[in-house]
Amino acid sequence: MSVSLPPDVVNGASLRGNEYGWRVSDFLEALSAAKTHGLACLGGQFQFRLPGGIYEMYWLNADSTDKRNGETWADYSRRSCSEVQD
Repeated sequence: MSVSLPPDVVNGASLRGNEYGWRVSDFLEALSAAKTHGLACLGGQFQFRLPGGIYEMYWLNADSTDKRNGETWADYSRRSCSEVQD
């Protein structure tokens, strides 16, 4: 399945393989745009993206918790974005 993200969400992002990455300085704006579009944020790891490869700081991540039973998508979207932002 191929999903296109809205342009204001991917603004400033780089795409490697099937993963988007944002500079720290661009991420909060992308997260705000995602919330505006009703998207959820699963989170991810901080990375160094160099020409020779991607190096993840696996010990440092910003992940949201799973969608709860009975939680609406709108509530999950807001909560997941807030959890990642905090």
